[in-house]
Amino acid sequence: MEIEQERRDRERQMEKSKVLVVGGTGYLGKRLVKASLAQGHETYVLHRPEIGVDIDKVQMLLSFKEQGAHLVSGSFGDYQSLVNAVKLVDVVISAISGVHIRSHQILLQLKLFGTDPARMGDALEPGRVTFDDKMVVRKAIQDAKIPFTFVSANCFAGYFLGGLCQPGKILPSTDSVLLLGDGNAKAIYVDEDDIAMYTIKTIDDPRTLNKTVYIRPPKNILSQREVVEIWEKLIGHDLHKSSISKEDFLASMEGQEYAEQVGLIHYYHVCYEGCLANFEIGNDAAEASQLYPEIHYTSVEEYMKPTAFMASRSLKFVANSVSGDGSVSVDFDVPFPSDYSELLDQARNATELALKDNRQLMEIEFPTAGLESVPGDGEGGIEMTGSMQLIREFCDRFISPEKAARTRIFFPEASEVKFARQSAFGGASFKLDYLTKPSFFEDFGFFERVKMADRVKLEDELFLVAYPYFNVNEMLVVEELYKEAVENTARKLIIFNGELDRIRSGYYPPFFYPKLAKLTKTLLPMMETIYYIHNFKGRNGGTLFRCYPGPWKVLRRVGNKFKCLHQQEVMPSLKEVALDILTPA
Repeated sequence: MEIEQERRDRERQMEKSKVLVVGGTGYLGKRLVKASLAQGHETYVLHRPEIGVDIDKVQMLLSFKEQGAHLVSGSFGDYQSLVNAVKLVDVVISAISGVHIRSHQILLQLKLFGTDPARMGDALEPGRVTFDDKMVVRKAIQDAKIPFTFVSANCFAGYFLGGLCQPGKILPSTDSVLLLGDGNAKAIYVDEDDIAMYTIKTIDDPRTLNKTVYIRPPKNILSQREVVEIWEKLIGHDLHKSSISKEDFLASMEGQEYAEQVGLIHYYHVCYEGCLANFEIGNDAAEASQLYPEIHYTSVEEYMKPTAFMASRSLKFVANSVSGDGSVSVDFDVPFPSDYSELLDQARNATELALKDNRQLMEIEFPTAGLESVPGDGEGGIEMTGSMQLIREFCDRFISPEKAARTRIFFPEASEVKFARQSAFGGASFKLDYLTKPSFFEDFGFFERVKMADRVKLEDELFLVAYPYFNVNEMLVVEELYKEAVENTARKLIIFNGELDRIRSGYYPPFFYPKLAKLTKTLLPMMETIYYIHNFKGRNGGTLFRCYPGPWKVLRRVGNKFKCLHQQEVMPSLKEVALDILTPA
């Protein structure tokens, strides 16, 4: 009997906890789901019932399901649905952002992320609101005597390293950098996939029970100056450096929106005070890389290498300008591109052929986080910056120098134009313009109306609209641009990575967005989609691909090649592709 009991005890210890991820389709949540499945946990993903209108998130959920995850419908507005979900599992991981903590009732068995709020009692207003909200949740968990592990992930690499630790920057400059203070305060930068791996490791580890686990990879405890030095090494030259004192930094917040002030205060505590690395971890806490030395974490240099490669491409834009006699060969059987260079060549050819056929309103759409990625695989700001770089490269291929001054490129808002001039479009002769101008009430979705008739000039011949999807008003302004400046003229308009599938699929409910829904009957039928790539993930994954004037193809990768499963002359809906073509009967 004693031997049998010992066997059962060993089996019980070997069983892995069942895990529920809240926010599993989000920036960090999707990584946690993948890490949980990879480490052998029975994994459940909570999703809202209304998510069915977002085809990309539906595809992500279906991909999780095919990998073995269980999908659980629940809503923070339906308490019983949360109770039912929690009863299925042993551990709940909260991956919702600090923005949502106030509106969500989380008094469950939790793992929480972020900066350790217990150490931020002296944080400045208004940034301390984030820490105060987290402490309310922590206290409630502890008062309810719920077993917990709090995970302090420190700085997401995607948010800090992309801008060399400069607020408001999402792509590192190859020319200059602004140091915060002397740039010597230490911070800790962690790859988001590593955060997920470490977090899942803590689940069945008794050493982490009722403790805070800090993720502090030794090689990634660096000052801003050290981050800049790594970047300079990767790009092969030094940056011009200037600095801003903490007094001037705090003064610069005056008059800015509340949300921006919150973010800037976080930068202040991290980059001026060094709040993440200026203390020793006590006996009531643990450090992840010491607990799990078998995990090979991503160093800052490894993380920044791909960005350095993209920067080198950006510096070579001028070498890709239009040349030759401009002749285009017509090939209906265009293969799926092997890289972005081939993709841009295909898009250029498709555009030139469409113009010869007198197409006036055109769409180009493809993923920017990788040729086989889906929306959401990359952080939103990085995806937009990727689009900006690729638009510049497309323009250099497609638009001859003598026509550049007659081409007007519209970015979503005025600040994006400024960023474009300082980065990808520096030194370009294209006219850069904007669709909307943020107003005082920007946080509530209000933007100042920009009259397109006032922006357009008589000599303009071609309009290119860059990624008009962040705010719903942007596509309404595009419609105005078309009606007032393109329709019944010789001008042409190209929408570049506008994520128009959101409108086509009913992502925006017509009851709440009647003007946007109306575009499916007014603007979209006038449009020719001349180049298009949309990927579907999962076991039954594939790609919807079109290069004008060829047919629409549904492809699936088989080894190193793509097999055409279906083709037709008109664009199928994403729902048709996902459920009728890619999914076997």
